[in-house]
Amino acid sequence: MRWIIGAALLVVLALPAQSGRDEAVNALDRNDYKTALQHFSLLAKQGSSAGASEIAQIYQKTGPIQNFVKSYMWYEIAIYLLPVSLREHETDIIGLAQASLSSDMTTAHIHEAERLAREWLKNYGNK
Repeated sequence: MRWIIGAALLVVLALPAQSGRDEAVNALDRNDYKTALQHFSLLAKQGSSAGASEIAQIYQKTGPIQNFVKSYMWYEIAIYLLPVSLREHETDIIGLAQASLSSDMTTAHIHEAERLAREWLKNYGNK
């Protein structure tokens, strides 16, 4: 289910041609998550909802970097970074991804993720 949601997010939130996108995708292909996260983070700081969504998906995956709090946080950021004209439809898709995560999280973890998202947005959210 999670991978279906992730695939839907990739289709709906196609990354714009921004600096770092190719490097991030190449890093993902090599399972170099640190480099991919750095490049997607720069995209998110440039206002890319897709970059934030990619980070959320990386943290949602199983493996040594899996972190549901960070994943949920980045989905929150992805929703905020969506252009207003796209928010209604894409928010539903991102909400499904968050719902799949929240079933594996405590309320305290969700609140922590929301707090971290607010903090990130306070620092970087002004597009």
